[in-house]
Amino acid sequence: MEQSQGTIHIVGAGPGSPGLLTLRGAECLQQADVVLYDRLAHPALLLHAPKDAKLIYCGKKPCAHTLRQETIQQEMIVHARRGKKVVRLKGGDPAIFGRVTEEMEDLKKRGIPYEIVPGITAASAASSYAGAALTDRRYAHGFRVLTGHGQGPSGETAADWENLAATSDTLIWYMGVKRLDFITSRLMEYGKDRDTEVLIVEWASHHRQRTVSGPLHAISAKAAEQNITNPSVIFVGNAAGHHQDCQWFHPSAAGGILAFPQSSAEGAVYEQLKTEGMDVYIHSVISEYFHESENTKIIMNRLLEEGFIRHMVFPSTKEGQQLYEDCLKNRTAKAQPLTCWMTATGGISSTFTPMLPLLPLESPQNWPGIFLTDEHKTTAASDTKATM
Repeated sequence: MEQSQGTIHIVGAGPGSPGLLTLRGAECLQQADVVLYDRLAHPALLLHAPKDAKLIYCGKKPCAHTLRQETIQQEMIVHARRGKKVVRLKGGDPAIFGRVTEEMEDLKKRGIPYEIVPGITAASAASSYAGAALTDRRYAHGFRVLTGHGQGPSGETAADWENLAATSDTLIWYMGVKRLDFITSRLMEYGKDRDTEVLIVEWASHHRQRTVSGPLHAISAKAAEQNITNPSVIFVGNAAGHHQDCQWFHPSAAGGILAFPQSSAEGAVYEQLKTEGMDVYIHSVISEYFHESENTKIIMNRLLEEGFIRHMVFPSTKEGQQLYEDCLKNRTAKAQPLTCWMTATGGISSTFTPMLPLLPLESPQNWPGIFLTDEHKTTAASDTKATM
């Protein structure tokens, strides 16, 4: 019997925060047999995928691609022809600097059905999370989205600099940090006011988000001084000048948490921590399945390698203790030391002795301070907490 053709869903993962994935994007992941994901697709999004889905990391770190575009397309096609539901998970929106046209043309030519699922693009998220309106009617009647990196070997972009310098539209550059000095110099060379406001947002919507702003003539030096790197979005235009007055997003200074809640009480604690600006990633896996779940190990290590989590919190049970031991044994990421804890409740069994320090469920408001205190310790010798 001939095998039925699979379907490919090219899904926009959004700008960074896992909470900004669309409902349709989550549905596609929940039904996926195979997920090919980029570096800028948050690893926590993979928690939506079935535990037996095949996860394929494509990389896409600047100048260090794990898989070439041609290889990625071939992987999608091979799995779709085997009747699999394939998700190609791309950072931001796939139709904005996502090379989606190449993928669509290839799939169309081969007769493979596909769907494009839009995502929140980085420009929209970065401006909103920084408190800037792209089309503040006092300053701008529109915006233009450009790339800071062209197709040629030099990375040169074919831009109409005279037109860009003359417009009052907000100008937005993706992938432009390495060419910031070139961009600002060209704009001023073609007549852009040297005091035009510029805003740069790094890691938009993450707890690592940073912003730097200043006039066009000084922004390159300020960005270099603060070591601003990709992923960043650059906004040029006076509409970005009032972001500090309207900035609402104040991420916690404490690192992210990977937690394994086993009760509604624990779940409520983590929801409260989210409202206080902490990044909390929930995994409901139980230890008896951990050895069988290669995906759990992949997701955990991606979160560690990209610096998204600094702490892990386990339930105060024998199962939670076993899960900690499994995590310790299976961890492969070369990342900063990770602190591990257990949740403390009045119902801990008298036959169970926790091997990890305890966090009181009754006072979650104290947790960020506990985590920060731990992070500020400079040597492992002075740290009494368990580390991985």
